[in-house]
Amino acid sequence: FDVLEDADGNPVRVIGVGRDITERKKVEEQEKQRREMLENVIRLGKVIGKVTSLDRCLREVHSCVQKDLGFERVGIFLYDREKNLVRGVCGTDTNGNLIDNSWYVQPVTDDSTWKIVLSSKRIYKVEDYMRTYEPNQYESDMVGVKQHVTVSAWAGDTPVALIAADNQLTGRV
Repeated sequence: FDVLEDADGNPVRVIGVGRDITERKKVEEQEKQRREMLENVIRLGKVIGKVTSLDRCLREVHSCVQKDLGFERVGIFLYDREKNLVRGVCGTDTNGNLIDNSWYVQPVTDDSTWKIVLSSKRIYKVEDYMRTYEPNQYESDMVGVKQHVTVSAWAGDTPVALIAADNQLTGRV
């Protein structure tokens, strides 16, 4: 602050500079959330490292992604490289409960999200699923989805599974 005085030394004006730190606080909060998520992912790795059954392992992954990472809906899928298909294992119903989604079988086409995720070895995040993909009545389980993430799981150089998650039940981002 600077104080401007008149000829008699009386304060006439105070000049100050303020700085908006909103953006910095937002970045700090995002970093905190990333750290917390990374810690939960590490915890997840420790939990599933102790499981010997594939089915049990995938259900543990579902549970940890839903509860520890805070996603309402989670889908676990196996990738059949030989047939280039994605097959459902388990998912989440409209009440947030674990369900069998083995009925889900989809080919991996060049323009599919599955292809993008399997090719990149990274998390694929869609900020507004409804606007990006415009799901129709036959994809009603995706109607209302805002943010949606998908990640592939690898065994060495081979993709073996995919995890998809969102917060469609409440619309929380």
